[in-house]
Amino acid sequence: MALRVLYLGIEAELRIDLNQIEDACYALFELYGKRNAIVSIDKVFCTRVVVYGSNYEIRLFIQRTTGNALISIVMSFDSSESRSSYSAVQRISTIFEETFSTISKFSREFGKVRIYVKSFFRLPTSKIPELAEELRKLGIALTRVESRDLEGNSMYVLSGIHVDPGLKVYEISIIAISRNIPLAEATLTVSTTSNSKSVCQDLVSLIGMSRALLELIVNAIYGGSNP
Repeated sequence: MALRVLYLGIEAELRIDLNQIEDACYALFELYGKRNAIVSIDKVFCTRVVVYGSNYEIRLFIQRTTGNALISIVMSFDSSESRSSYSAVQRISTIFEETFSTISKFSREFGKVRIYVKSFFRLPTSKIPELAEELRKLGIALTRVESRDLEGNSMYVLSGIHVDPGLKVYEISIIAISRNIPLAEATLTVSTTSNSKSVCQDLVSLIGMSRALLELIVNAIYGGSNP
């Protein structure tokens, strides 16, 4: 059964001018310092800025010697209502646009944008070995299947890719942790690439795909009856 809290994520790569690294950091500090957010900045080398909002987190990492940078934005939301999903997508898209616009003033090059949706569900521990086969049945090409023992618990990791009719590639991963109890906890992450102008639209599509995939997995595990 899927839990109600989901996470949306956006990651963008760019390269900041070496002479403007401090300016980029403090521009982000100024932007969110006025919005009742908690902002932490590395004052020594100015290579990291972290912003903690009400239900979102922004991280900016900068490599001092090259200017290579990564912007990471994560937001949690209650997925029980479709309106909540739409509002969350609008908000994280706005945060991304404002953050990207602020940092891009000091950037010389722009890289790829990656978006992802992370959801949680529980499944019978005895069904975990069946996950790989169910994913293959759904047309997902698995690239990694492994299990590990962690201090008496077991962790199962499955990763794969799915290519849609438009040749867009999606990366899919499931991590399930068994703690010697009837129900195991699992995380489903679906990610793909986007661009700075279509993040909102692509996130809406990705949420729909993630929900559909999760429903198919759960129905397969429970034999068509989702408890």
